[in-house]
Amino acid sequence: MQVKERHSWDILREYLAQDDSQGLNDYLAALTGEESLRAVMRLDPEEQQQIMARVSPESAAEFIEYIPNEPAADLLGELSPEVAASIVSEMDSDDQADVLAELEEEDLEEILRYMDEREAGEARQLLAYDDDVAGGLMMTEYFSYPRAFRTGAVLQDLARREEEYELHNVHYIYVTGRGRKLQGVALIRDIVFAGTEVRLADIVRPAVTVRDKTPLDELENLFDENNFTALPVVDEENRMLGVV
Repeated sequence: MQVKERHSWDILREYLAQDDSQGLNDYLAALTGEESLRAVMRLDPEEQQQIMARVSPESAAEFIEYIPNEPAADLLGELSPEVAASIVSEMDSDDQADVLAELEEEDLEEILRYMDEREAGEARQLLAYDDDVAGGLMMTEYFSYPRAFRTGAVLQDLARREEEYELHNVHYIYVTGRGRKLQGVALIRDIVFAGTEVRLADIVRPAVTVRDKTPLDELENLFDENNFTALPVVDEENRMLGVV
């Protein structure tokens, strides 16, 4: 007798029927992003909403980032603003802005109202840019330290933020002065080998920057012509805004 295969979406339905949020979280965590996307998209809209409301905000955010922006916004818009806000808060800032831009104004404002004030402010800042300029494409997650910081203190802080460090694949940190004005960059390699008492001001290197209004075609040319993994985005006063 042939045993019927249990599809991943059927297993999700079983967890929903049992109201087993822990099992649901554990099962989705064991799937790859592509597998979880395929499974959840096989569910009907009501089941998808139940999944998003039951899994951890971190798991929901990871899933949302795999979905095209418009259907992702539709899914968030069907959740309670509080649940949607908890999910959006776990997303990278550039993905956050892309999805939020697809929401109806009323839904957007409700979600922002439940977010941390600082995070909501950053989201509004990104939403104010066109999506084809550096400001609309940048991430606001980056590592920066004042120029007076010593290398030992930087390494201690990076170790404390290990999960963020691995997520963003950091090769260098940004060195800032008063008012977040960008002074340059410091390579992680230089920081590691400098000894613990060296100030960042003594190992900082000049940084190639782009303005927040730099258009997409200029950005593409910069990356094509140079071996950059990321570029700092600054405003007209050279204040650090993000990374693209």
